[in-house]
Amino acid sequence: MLKANDPSQFSEGAVTCRSFGHAWKAYTATAEGGTRARPSGWNVTLICNNGCGTFKHFMLSRRGEYGSPRYTYADGYLATFVVTPMDREKLRLEALAELLAHSTHTATPLKVVK
Repeated sequence: MLKANDPSQFSEGAVTCRSFGHAWKAYTATAEGGTRARPSGWNVTLICNNGCGTFKHFMLSRRGEYGSPRYTYADGYLATFVVTPMDREKLRLEALAELLAHSTHTATPLKVVK
């Protein structure tokens, strides 16, 4: 897996998700344990709809109990460096500028200061 060496190497989807959070949608759910008619739970996988390529995996019991999630990240999401508060602020402004550029609503363009 390729990791970003500086903030400019984050994928566009990674910038969006690191700025505003993931937008999860259902991907797969497979029965686990028990019988086919009455499984003990399900292995659930969600995929981020923002294009960052992240998958979220967790177990959901028959009673609806949620197991600890684990994540699978695409190239360009993880970093080899510490993302500082200043890096996060810049990423948010970049994500906002991208959002405004593609927005169908009337908005004032934002100039990103780097």
